Amino acid sequence: MQYHTAIIILNRPPRHLFRDPPIAESQDVKTCYQSLEWIIKLLRIYARSYQYAHLPATSIHIPASAASVIMMRRYIEGTPWDDPVLSKQLDTILSAIDGISQTWPCAKQVRGVITAAMKSPTKELSRNESPETFDLMAGLSENNFDSMNFDLGFEIHDELLAPDGFFNELIDWNNLSFP
Repeated sequence: MQYHTAIIILNRPPRHLFRDPPIAESQDVKTCYQSLEWIIKLLRIYARSYQYAHLPATSIHIPASAASVIMMRRYIEGTPWDDPVLSKQLDTILSAIDGISQTWPCAKQVRGVITAAMKSPTKELSRNESPETFDLMAGLSENNFDSMNFDLGFEIHDELLAPDGFFNELIDWNNLSFP
């Protein structure tokens, strides 16, 4: 899944090109669509045997990237949210995000951005404007998540960052220098 997420990131065209008609037929867009299909298949296969809640925090980016391809496709092709294929893909992605959010609450923010994009009315943009609802990261940065900024209640000192274990007797971490 991480491989296909990287493929999406590397091949997804810039938003300002979405209004360019040839972009819909470009190899980059087709590659993104293929990686989306693979991510959906792999999420379904994973869900048969495991719970999404067991995935690591880094896996939040996988359904977020897949959702961004769905939003890109919707924008480029003008597909409605209630399209059967799109709805099924979104259900899989939102299910994965919901499962991941049981362990990693920050996934709820990604779901919130996707849900907000689904609820926002489609507006006609000029040929030079980029779609706003496509970019999940922009959606996260526009929202106010001050509740996530909190004091952990302790300070991190150098001793906490030094490695523990076998090498403590062999290396003086305070006087370590590199050539």
